[in-house]
Amino acid sequence: MASDKQQLRFHDVQVTVPSSWIDVSIVSLAGTDSRVFQPSLVIAREEAPGGKLSAFAKSQVSDFSRQVRNHKLVGQKDIKLGDKDAHVLEHNFASPDGVEVFQKQYFVISGPELIVLSVSCALAEYSQRKAQLEQLIKSIKIDG
Repeated sequence: MASDKQQLRFHDVQVTVPSSWIDVSIVSLAGTDSRVFQPSLVIAREEAPGGKLSAFAKSQVSDFSRQVRNHKLVGQKDIKLGDKDAHVLEHNFASPDGVEVFQKQYFVISGPELIVLSVSCALAEYSQRKAQLEQLIKSIKIDG
């Protein structure tokens, strides 16, 4: 008889949950070397949507635009992230403190999950942080 439980591990924490539960965890990592806006990498998981990945990513733009001030979609494209297909959205928007922010979101399907990787920094610091943020994304390995 198949187990109706599954074990999930998050760093040094392990938990046993019903097999019908899905991982919708969010991991947030932040830099401490900016006095303007804390650069960050956020990794979020959710159940994979049906249909085309690019269509789903584009559908998220209007929701995002309603959540932040002065939103502008400044770019989008399909890419490969490792061996996975990904769709990338690039945004500029104002933080709650009024700082202009640059954010790049990578939408990736991994098995039954959608993984969204978001890197952000102050727009004024983007040119000096671009290589660092790209290296963060390149260092991510997605199994599944």
